[in-house]
Amino acid sequence: MAQAPGVEVNINANDWRASLSKRTRSMIVSAMVKQCLPFFGSEGLDRLRDHAKRFEEKTFTTATSLSEYLLTISMKLISVETRACCRVANPRNQV
Repeated sequence: MAQAPGVEVNINANDWRASLSKRTRSMIVSAMVKQCLPFFGSEGLDRLRDHAKRFEEKTFTTATSLSEYLLTISMKLISVETRACCRVANPRNQV
């Protein structure tokens, strides 16, 4: 299995958080912002960055494993993308 940058190999489930460096977590937040930016526009960049950082921190704290952490973030990004695409497809349904 390929090793992700910033993630140590041979970790047990109890210390998975120690395997993620601050740099890796920062890269994850940046990737979240980058993926969401086309849907929200650059006007709200600071707000989007703050929201992504808070979401990552909450997910990091509550996840019980690295897989749950990555899955939760991935599912959130898919959800954001799906909602944004629906708004574009059906502009009359915007709230």
